[in-house]
Amino acid sequence: MLVASLLAALTTKQQTNNNAYKSNSLQHIHARQVWSAAQHFIIAIAGLNDKKYLNYVTRFTGEIFELLVAADYITAAIIGFYDGFKPKGCPSIECETDLGLRYLNGTFSLLLGLTFWTVAMWLQGSNTEHGMRWGTFAYRRFFGQFGCMVSLTVFTIMSYAPDWNNTAGWPSSIPSRVPIGPDSNWGVPSLDLFRATREMGSMEVGHIFVAIIPALFLTVLFYVDQNLSTLMAVRDISNTPLKSKDAYNMDFFLLGLTVLFTGLLGLPASSGLIPQNPMHSKALVVLKEVRHCEERSDELGMRQLRSLFI
Repeated sequence: MLVASLLAALTTKQQTNNNAYKSNSLQHIHARQVWSAAQHFIIAIAGLNDKKYLNYVTRFTGEIFELLVAADYITAAIIGFYDGFKPKGCPSIECETDLGLRYLNGTFSLLLGLTFWTVAMWLQGSNTEHGMRWGTFAYRRFFGQFGCMVSLTVFTIMSYAPDWNNTAGWPSSIPSRVPIGPDSNWGVPSLDLFRATREMGSMEVGHIFVAIIPALFLTVLFYVDQNLSTLMAVRDISNTPLKSKDAYNMDFFLLGLTVLFTGLLGLPASSGLIPQNPMHSKALVVLKEVRHCEERSDELGMRQLRSLFI
């Protein structure tokens, strides 16, 4: 029930952030995340992210969390595929437009999505016994660690191919999906990079202190979110938690830095869930084969390269 409520809070937070793009509430995002970053720093410096509390989190809790997160992403993917069959600028799939173009666009989106997933899984398993057999060890290890990102990059470029086909010569930019300009909330990126921070003077003092409440909710959400995802990532690799409790505090401190920086930019806070997934952890694992009395075991070590998270 706790995990389900946290996921509901995460979904609500995402919807709130999406609605913030349509209104002039960037100052509220800035105030909320500055307060939340301060709370992150206090928890990390005070050592409240102690692993002795995290040991009470069972594997069942982690698996339920994984199941609900997977269901959330699958639902988002289905909605995205459905939107591909809707005509542009029309809220319903029953709008009067060219039926052939709608089915072509939706089928193209569906094909890209499924092909991306297939190629990513194939590359991700390239350094396993069931993966591809061609290429050098370094080649297979690279795609085993970063195959998902390679596949994502390739198929993202392919998704823009129809727009680039209508341009003369080599495309110099990608189509704009988010309106950015002098009249938008963010302003011109090169001139108004920290617009939300500079406009804090227009926000009432009382509203700034009221932002402590949603900041506390965000901190609690990220506290559970970050630590659960860390425990799942490590247990999926070595089946044991990290030995150093400082690693959890350092992770939370770095997460606070990202919350602060995105708040200064007026952007929604990043989450610790994605960078801490097992796929990311496997890329940081050092394997060493150890033999004792003709019995084989694997010693697993984890390099704490958390600077990659930022």
